[in-house]
Amino acid sequence: EERIEKVLNVKGILFADYTLKGQSLEVIFKPHKISEDEIHALLNSVGHDTKKSPATDKQYDGIHKCCKYRDHDCSKDD
Repeated sequence: EERIEKVLNVKGILFADYTLKGQSLEVIFKPHKISEDEIHALLNSVGHDTKKSPATDKQYDGIHKCCKYRDHDCSKDD
């Protein structure tokens, strides 16, 4: 939650709240200050895929292994 909300603490975004349990993100922003594509790019930059754009493998690799979500069963220990 903290990583996602922190990256969205930029000019033009008035509110960002990520809910881990529901894996949902609510964002209120000023479209004349920041575009929806820029918001998706910010989320990608910290390794998160969005419905609109996936993070690159390099971006995704930057996430701590406990937070990996692609093809990862969190109930198993590595």
